[in-house]
Amino acid sequence: MSDLAPLDAAGLRASARVVRHWPETATLWDLGNGSAAFEIARPDNLISPAVVDALADAHAHASAEAAHLILTSDHPASFARGASGPFRDAIVTGETAETLAFLLDGQRILHSLRADALPVVCAIHGLAFSGACEVALFANGLVAEETAPIGLKEIWMGFIPGWGGFTQLMLRHQIAGEDPQTAAKTALTLCARGHIATGEDEARATLLFRDRDRTVPHRALLIPAAQTLATDLARTPDPQVPLLRLPGSRDADALRAHVDTLDADLTFAEAERSAMMTLLDLLTATPDAVLSDLDHMRNEAHAFLPLLHPRVGPRARHFAETGQRAPADI
Repeated sequence: MSDLAPLDAAGLRASARVVRHWPETATLWDLGNGSAAFEIARPDNLISPAVVDALADAHAHASAEAAHLILTSDHPASFARGASGPFRDAIVTGETAETLAFLLDGQRILHSLRADALPVVCAIHGLAFSGACEVALFANGLVAEETAPIGLKEIWMGFIPGWGGFTQLMLRHQIAGEDPQTAAKTALTLCARGHIATGEDEARATLLFRDRDRTVPHRALLIPAAQTLATDLARTPDPQVPLLRLPGSRDADALRAHVDTLDADLTFAEAERSAMMTLLDLLTATPDAVLSDLDHMRNEAHAFLPLLHPRVGPRARHFAETGQRAPADI
């Protein structure tokens, strides 16, 4: 595996032009021939509120000036380890207004990326967890190193995905023909296990990848492959995203039993069980409802807030320090 950031591995940085730079946050690059790249530049390898704001600005500029936008990172280890919001302060103080704003702003911005006519392709190296995985789920296209693990780790910390990752997994499986109960079970399983895919076969099986998404064997190929995919996407825009269908009243018992089965298999900690039950409550609160994915995501953002309890602090710290799931007694 290369120890270079993707722009360096591809030899593109020397010829690229800086369009805008946000210190210790991000850089928007003009790569030539209508290709723009938004490069996250956080020393901690996390997506902060400032990164989200910069992404919105970069997307607006690229929509006016570029043919497509590639999302990448300058960190040699990975695309991003997750999101860095005001969660710690909320756990300590109980004040959640800033957290809610961070979640809703992120949802709105990521949703606008997918909906805009400008093709946005996420180029993942190293790994992409939690908020970084959610960024990938909203991009119009995805190219990843074949060894890069991608997953939603929030349950391990006692949270739920805050930028719509659970909703997007469920929606993708409904688009593929699964009924609401089956799609919900699939999304619950992927979130509980904290892993969606490593490699192309797994990415296709879990529907992380769509038809034209792909892996590359070497980091030097990542940005060029993302540019090629973005050009292809410009010729055939994404179809309109359908409405999300929630499970029916007769599905509630089966979904609860599925969560119990996952608990028996994975031995949930108290905080993990609470997070899984939060997702279950969201799925069953309005049986047979048909709504936009953004409306369901907003419900998830509000349901996220009560999970900011002191008991999740040690689990969140353990994951931040080790990248691993904490033992059940933490």
